[in-house]
Amino acid sequence: MIQRIQTVYLLLILCVMFGMLNIPVVKTCDKVISCDLLLYINSFLIAFFSLLNIFQYKKRKLQIKYGFLILALLLLSYVIIFFNHLYPFNGVVDFLSFRISVLFPLIAMVLDILAIIAIRKDEKLVRSADRLR
Repeated sequence: MIQRIQTVYLLLILCVMFGMLNIPVVKTCDKVISCDLLLYINSFLIAFFSLLNIFQYKKRKLQIKYGFLILALLLLSYVIIFFNHLYPFNGVVDFLSFRISVLFPLIAMVLDILAIIAIRKDEKLVRSADRLR
């Protein structure tokens, strides 16, 4: 399980998303917005599914599906950031200063895509070994 490179990628996604939970996302003129409830739940779900995906190492097709689910949740995190912090609902735009944690979902997306590629490579290797039998 730990010998596979996708396990390392998924553990890094887990670490990045827990880092996003602890580091502030946006700073306005008067306050620092750490993580609103939707972004917190979404980050926790991404971390949960990446941990769950690590232990599904015998079911590679399910791992690929979880990988795409994680990718969709990562895209959803940017939608949440956009609608909660960039898109002004009240017509007043405050000065926003984004923190480094805004890049964490992007880093996790790259790691997730690398994990999906590695899982597909394993699946292809297993299928080719089954043909030789």
